[in-house]
Amino acid sequence: MYKHPGSKPVTPEVLDRFAMHEHYIAMHGQHGCLPNTCEVFDDRLDAVNFAVDTAVGFLWYHYGPCCEHKHSDMSTQLTDSGYFELPQNMCVEITACTCSQPEIHSDGGH
Repeated sequence: MYKHPGSKPVTPEVLDRFAMHEHYIAMHGQHGCLPNTCEVFDDRLDAVNFAVDTAVGFLWYHYGPCCEHKHSDMSTQLTDSGYFELPQNMCVEITACTCSQPEIHSDGGH
């Protein structure tokens, strides 16, 4: 048990209530604006896959199949740096977070 000097002991049960678990936020949108899409994932790879699928949908909608070759570049860059720039001042980004309420990041209650 942890006990801060001059305070009551804090039990492991109480600490568990405030435990912060790392989760990953996948976002897609315009630079400097609130994201158009925002979802939270327990696993970084799931966040990367979601961001890539969202970005590929954006590219297909605006440019057709000519941009398919970017899929592997985007996946690699998102895995490495967590960020990928798209045309029209758009981007996809993966951010790690350790807040105690991961569901607040989700558009759809993922």
